[in-house]
Amino acid sequence: MKYSIVALLIFITLSCKHSDVNQLERARIEESIMSSQLINHLDDLIESQDSLSKVDSRFSKHNSYWILFSENEEKCFVRILANLNFYQKDNMDAFLKYREKTITFYNTKSKCNENIIDVSRINTMEGEIENIVDYNDAIVPPHEPKTMLFEVKENGVLVRSKL
Repeated sequence: MKYSIVALLIFITLSCKHSDVNQLERARIEESIMSSQLINHLDDLIESQDSLSKVDSRFSKHNSYWILFSENEEKCFVRILANLNFYQKDNMDAFLKYREKTITFYNTKSKCNENIIDVSRINTMEGEIENIVDYNDAIVPPHEPKTMLFEVKENGVLVRSKL
């Protein structure tokens, strides 16, 4: 019985420690790099994709997430894309590691990126990114990346938009 209680206490301690690390990582990124709203949407997509890969082996684990800014008809958009283990080296502005995933950023100099991402605080490209492959050099299997699209409103507020 004593061993069961000790094992339970160790498990609870390790679980809390892991949770604290994720909260600290999230807080650090929110404060210095990305808006909290973008982090929330990114977290939702990561959790959704991770849960799919755990439930069904047909779903590959996604370790690469792309954040892309664009304009269309004078409206601003940001797209979050869950990709396999790829990135586009030629078009990428910066990257960071978050929740054991690689987050890559594209077209961050766009006017659409006001109040959303501070690119000066993220890694710029110097060589290859570890554990993911440049899209141009890869054999890409047929797949349709899961995408979330948001219209960027005043002060960087993100409003879900249809694809």
